[in-house]
Amino acid sequence: MDKLRKWLLANRTSVRMAFILRICGMGVGSLASLVFARLLLRAMGDGLNGLYLAYLAAAGLGGLGDLGVSMSVAVRAGQMVGEKKDEELRKYLASARALVLILSLLMGCSFILLSPWLPHWLHFKEVPGSGSLKVLFVYAGVSAALTILAGYIHSVNFAFGTVTWPVLPTILIGQISAPFFHWLLARQGFPLWVQVLPYGAATLLNAWLAWRMLKWAHPWLGNLLPIVINRRIWGDLATTSVWSFLCSMGWLIYRSTDRLLINAGFGSAVIPAYNYNYKLCDLATTLILTASFVSVPKITQWLASKEPADRQRALTESMRLNTFQTLLGCMAALVYLGINDAFIRLWLGPQYQVPLFLQLAFAWNLAVTTSGDAALQMTFRFGNDGLKIAGLAIAGTGILNLALSYAAMKMHWIAGIAVATAIAQSGLTLFCGVRICRRLEIPMIRWVARCWVLPVTVVTLGGGIRYLLAPDTVGGAIGLVAAFGALMAGVAWGSGFGLRAFADEWRTLRSMINAKR
Repeated sequence: MDKLRKWLLANRTSVRMAFILRICGMGVGSLASLVFARLLLRAMGDGLNGLYLAYLAAAGLGGLGDLGVSMSVAVRAGQMVGEKKDEELRKYLASARALVLILSLLMGCSFILLSPWLPHWLHFKEVPGSGSLKVLFVYAGVSAALTILAGYIHSVNFAFGTVTWPVLPTILIGQISAPFFHWLLARQGFPLWVQVLPYGAATLLNAWLAWRMLKWAHPWLGNLLPIVINRRIWGDLATTSVWSFLCSMGWLIYRSTDRLLINAGFGSAVIPAYNYNYKLCDLATTLILTASFVSVPKITQWLASKEPADRQRALTESMRLNTFQTLLGCMAALVYLGINDAFIRLWLGPQYQVPLFLQLAFAWNLAVTTSGDAALQMTFRFGNDGLKIAGLAIAGTGILNLALSYAAMKMHWIAGIAVATAIAQSGLTLFCGVRICRRLEIPMIRWVARCWVLPVTVVTLGGGIRYLLAPDTVGGAIGLVAAFGALMAGVAWGSGFGLRAFADEWRTLRSMINAKR
């Protein structure tokens, strides 16, 4: 343990180590999620598993209870650490702790007090093995309070530059241990509110470990006392947290709308097939967006520079990032359309396969999300009003997603819920793309063609080819691979990503891996 502690202290701020662990964690987490999703589905059954997935979406609403304060603390405290304003930071954190504590109690008590009515309002219905839904939502209140409190600890860790440590507990505790104990409880037939207890324990344990790590590295930053009410500091927090809250609210709508509306309009037993057919798209999106994790910090610095050469470099790297993510997003969408039926059949069974049009809607969302990510990331960071503009855009398109999804649910069109997400994501991509083009003074038509027209067209053509050439026979599989290969060659040519660009990306990746701290 002493050697492990020394290693953690030595590598706590290593961006390279954090990146390597992040990639490894994504691989381990993806594999674990596939394994435990199958085990839990078999142990719980469609109805109970669908109810559990819908509950996760509803419980996620509790995360909004911090009103964006955690993100604001991470940003402002990080600035003070860099400026070495220790005394000011002490006062700031003492006041932030008071606000976080109040918000956690308010959100937890709100869930608990409303627990007799929340299941009815959200159209939750008891299924065999579910147990009391009222108790389930009481637990949701406790979980929400713990999440908000843990968010403060993780934000201070991030502000201090501790980017390596949090990866390890998240993998071992959150992605492996908690689902394992959930599976054991599900096999024994415990009610749902008991089955989800391991996740609350994981949140608490992860927070405790993050706090201990912070105390090891910088003792006074890990102080939980004093707790002071300071209205001036609260006002400073509110200045940025309102826009952070809008971002969180918008993303939560994107993530949770589908499951809640399907549960309300079609029943919980339908959710597993819908949710798990999006699994490959979700994993691919997470992987591709990691490119922003590597590139955006440097791009942000160049954008903020007054030197023309730096701004030109920011423009060049932004275009390269956009091209790279567009190419990978289109490729992943075509691969998804080609293999998803076989993947679902082998993973869960043929009864969980869904119509091709629903898969096409998922593929649209994957391609549009990844192709527009560069513009979104730059919108966050470009100018003093970047967070405000991004928050309004994400919240606005999130509300559009909710409205369109609700209309589709009322029409009993389940694929329409996925189409609504793709439409809303398209709106976000186009808005951010147009704004960045104006700020960087680059051709708007070219950017929009690459980050929206190209992926939508390619995925639509891919869906048509998949309809005509089902990979059920050797001839059909060969024809599908050849046709998709021709489409990808067209994407590479249309986006300007040739062999030379590929070689440049490979050299950049190697230099990043081999770079010294």
